[in-house]
Amino acid sequence: MKQSATVETMSRLIGAEGYIRDRGMDVNVRVIDARQSYGNIHVLIAPLSGSGSTWTTAESVQLHPRIVSVTQSRSSLEAAERAWSTGKDRA
Repeated sequence: MKQSATVETMSRLIGAEGYIRDRGMDVNVRVIDARQSYGNIHVLIAPLSGSGSTWTTAESVQLHPRIVSVTQSRSSLEAAERAWSTGKDRA
């Protein structure tokens, strides 16, 4: 799915943690950069343990609940950010 993202939205991804499934394993990662190319959002991820980094599509990274997947609509992202800031999504 192609989607336009604002610089502000993409900058919020930087520093987010989540995981990516690779060869049957879930690898914990941190987003260290984000870019948009031809409507597709890509993130540069690095493992939380180990070394290296790689660019991948944002939709292939499952971010922890604080950040909503950037493949969702902007209104969904804004609603999630409001819930996070007010503590409504925390148990």
